Amino acid sequence: MSAEILNVYDAAIFDDSLSSEEYHTYLPRIQSFNASDEIRIPINHQDIYTYPHDSYIFIQGKIEETPAVGGTGDVQLVNNAFLFLFDEIRYEINGVEIDRNIKPGITSTIKGYISYSDNESKALQSAGWIPKPQNKQPTFITPHFTACIPLNFILGFAEDYKKIIINARQELVLLRARNDDNCYKNSLKNGTKEMKIYLTNVYWRIRHITVNDKHRLQLLNALNKDMPILLPFRKWELFELPSLRPTKKDIWSVKSSTSLERPRYVIIAFQSKTKDDATFDSSDFQHANMNNIKLHLNSSHYPYDNLNLSMIQKRYGNAYNMYTSFRKSYYGGNKIGEPLLDFNQFHDIPLFVIDCSKQLESIKSSTVDIKLDLESDVAFNDNISAFCLIIHDTIIQYRPLTGLVQKII
Repeated sequence: MSAEILNVYDAAIFDDSLSSEEYHTYLPRIQSFNASDEIRIPINHQDIYTYPHDSYIFIQGKIEETPAVGGTGDVQLVNNAFLFLFDEIRYEINGVEIDRNIKPGITSTIKGYISYSDNESKALQSAGWIPKPQNKQPTFITPHFTACIPLNFILGFAEDYKKIIINARQELVLLRARNDDNCYKNSLKNGTKEMKIYLTNVYWRIRHITVNDKHRLQLLNALNKDMPILLPFRKWELFELPSLRPTKKDIWSVKSSTSLERPRYVIIAFQSKTKDDATFDSSDFQHANMNNIKLHLNSSHYPYDNLNLSMIQKRYGNAYNMYTSFRKSYYGGNKIGEPLLDFNQFHDIPLFVIDCSKQLESIKSSTVDIKLDLESDVAFNDNISAFCLIIHDTIIQYRPLTGLVQKII
């Protein structure tokens, strides 16, 4: 610092590498947004520079509450409702899948609760993200709605890869859900009311980058040499256990993974069976009276000590500390003091975060069997399902001249 303040003769430096930045809108090939429809939005121009990290999905539609009789507020949108409109969202380059989000409603809800601060969360309200306890989703303000959902809220690739894509065909693929029952909650037990959500427009808005002549020449020279471009990011992979056994202990063999896709973070959430049942909130999670959770990667286990929880007696300090530590570990910097959920709120929306980013060499050099030991104070209710969100490293390589895309990790 002392040397820096003496540099009074340093020249002023201005960054003029970018000439312009503009959002461009891309439309789907077929204007059909009905249940189970596949919505493909291509970018076929290869002589442009795009910035997927700062792109978003714009959806427009209409909400109808039927039958239109009875009291108001009987049917309400859930938190993150608009992503529950889709069963799958994926991003492709040159026809090859780069990243995919299965059950984007559940996946992005779990990831959002552990990733965002209160201020960051407020900035996502235009995407339909209004988490508890701030969740005051209206039945609908008007029958018509619009939503802007950032791609970095949906895909690990868009969150982590903060560079332009050059000379490549890109495509965003959205698979419409079979029904809209996961998007809203019906407070009437007899289920006489329901909500219909009709999509009228789906766009992909992405930033086009124009660079100055010097940098354009450098990029063209590298392009002509067909130099490989690496796309490193952390992939989000969701697994579901439809029903826990009615015992106090259960073992879940989640998956067998290659050593290159070993987990960095594992997040476990429990939920009443709310799938396609509008009488439950599909964005809500329960603690399932958890006493202890242990992650096994072959012979290694995380965390080292037992958690010794008692959710009923509100003894869950260890779990909350693991939750608050995620932001600092995942994003770096001093973010540990900005969790979205405070200690009391965590009891109502418990997410059990296991940081396994530091691993022994024995794990790194073999196939990894991922298992979870789940232990509760009381026997599990067979109405409880479990979700496991695994975050692992991925590297994709593509050659901008030949168009070859291959997975490195």
